Amino acid sequence: MPRHQPRATARQPGTAPRCLAGILPLGAAGFLGWIIVGSIQAAPWPQRWSLAGIIAVGVILMLIAQFVLRSPFFQTPRESA
Repeated sequence: MPRHQPRATARQPGTAPRCLAGILPLGAAGFLGWIIVGSIQAAPWPQRWSLAGIIAVGVILMLIAQFVLRSPFFQTPRESA
């Protein structure tokens, strides 16, 4: 008489992988923010002003692309879950 072999079933993921999927990115973002803040605090003032200028020019160019040039990138609808 042949022995009954158990069927392989798809394993349902538990809560641990889901928690890690939420916690690990938050931890990585916090660590990156800590590194950036530490770097900016140690930077001399001319370097800080250069960084502020680059960020300001980027924001201004983004606003020009959105409102003046009417870029299709900003016209695409957002996806919903």
